[in-house]
Amino acid sequence: MKNIKTLIFFGLTLFITSCATNDSDVTISDTDLIGAWNLTEHYTENGIFAITQNGVTINATYQAIGSNFDFIITFSDNPKTTTSGGSYVLNATVSMLGQTETWEENVEVPANTSGGSWSLENGILTMSEQGESVQAEVIDFDGTTLKLKFSLDKNLDLGTGESANISGQVYMTFTK
Repeated sequence: MKNIKTLIFFGLTLFITSCATNDSDVTISDTDLIGAWNLTEHYTENGIFAITQNGVTINATYQAIGSNFDFIITFSDNPKTTTSGGSYVLNATVSMLGQTETWEENVEVPANTSGGSWSLENGILTMSEQGESVQAEVIDFDGTTLKLKFSLDKNLDLGTGESANISGQVYMTFTK
């Protein structure tokens, strides 16, 4: 179960291979993003975790909810880069084979951590660093509140014939 916890935590906190599609009518511009944004909400929906070993797949469901937010991401212009820092607590629950386990992880990012570059097109925010990109759909924006949706679908090779897939939707809300 410890490996499963680590993998789910990894999948929830890394959105490197996430994709998004924009089905909303939210209007937001590059200028709207510039500045510091405080994380105020983080949760998952439809979380599914599947681990395969020796051809046998075991499915689990998960959910994660953030709390104790003290995390900021800053969008800069010219060049379009991000920096972030701070912490929050991620409370996760996994249900597998009739058992449910809950745990808590501290997510900590050192102050002024570079997040690479960013771009915004048709309501899709793309953040890139070292050739990897993450995309988030802007599902709500009112000038001071920004809500993002990340579609997570991550395949992991665990070695020794084991693999895992983590999927679900991750929602994060920020305020200025």
